[in-house]
Amino acid sequence: MPKVDNVQNTRVNMKKWGNICLILSFLLMSFGILDFLIYKSNYSTAIILMSFAALFSSIKMRAKKDLPILRFAAGLCIVLAVFVQAILIQNQYFAVLGLAVLIVFTLDYIKHLKSMISM
Repeated sequence: MPKVDNVQNTRVNMKKWGNICLILSFLLMSFGILDFLIYKSNYSTAIILMSFAALFSSIKMRAKKDLPILRFAAGLCIVLAVFVQAILIQNQYFAVLGLAVLIVFTLDYIKHLKSMISM
């Protein structure tokens, strides 16, 4: 089997993707705000919350050091969006799903804090 010498580096440039996600989150946020102002729809609240989750995630991608609070903030925005959907469509399964996701993000945040304190 021949040996391949020029294998490309497949590492992802997180700063570049963080910039792209930052722009997309602001576009999504402006779409949600515009939708809320024009149609007075409550569903645009979930869009705005998800765009905040994308904003926090893109800031975390651009950061040079690990910031667990941004991961928790993104998770909290996702949970709030799921709860908004649960209230709007009056489905208790969405509320249970949101509660489960909140527990997962909280445990992850606590675990990450404990590992940072023990260093």
